[in-house]
Amino acid sequence: KVVSKLKLDRFFSSKLILAIDLFVSLSASICTLMFVRVMLSSDSLTVQFIATWLSLSLVLSSLFFYLFKTYRTIIRHSTLREFAKICIASFLKVLVLGTFMILLPFGDTYYAILMALDLSLTIVFLLLVRVIMIVMYDALREKVISSRKRMNVMVYGVGDKSVALVKRLANSPHYNVLGYLNFGQRL
Repeated sequence: KVVSKLKLDRFFSSKLILAIDLFVSLSASICTLMFVRVMLSSDSLTVQFIATWLSLSLVLSSLFFYLFKTYRTIIRHSTLREFAKICIASFLKVLVLGTFMILLPFGDTYYAILMALDLSLTIVFLLLVRVIMIVMYDALREKVISSRKRMNVMVYGVGDKSVALVKRLANSPHYNVLGYLNFGQRL
């Protein structure tokens, strides 16, 4: 019942996407810290260091995602420019984060590894979440459209215009295309 109340002519809310982006970015930072802590047996990653890293990560992600308006990028009909915004915002987040952490008195830490891994995970996680959002949206939309009572139709001919008509009707909430009707040797 909730599904039928959704307005499927629009995608997700920009605020929701921004919240998801911030969660994903923070998750990438957490995964980075866990990886370095476990794999490199780093004792220099103290609770204070981890808290500072995560706090700065959240603040900088909020700032750069908002400035670059990455929450407006859904990827389905995106160009390289929209993908670049996500990459640049993530890069600036990690660059400023690393710079702040180096200036703070935390001692010798694996800053290069932390920064490279955080950047990589942030970009990969953000793109993965965007793709998942598109797949979920399409599945939800298809479910809602297929649950509605639609009129079954046959399209006459198999020319370019007939195929274009079928493509247009494929997402129609009113019509369900059953196939083509074409005269030849046989009907």
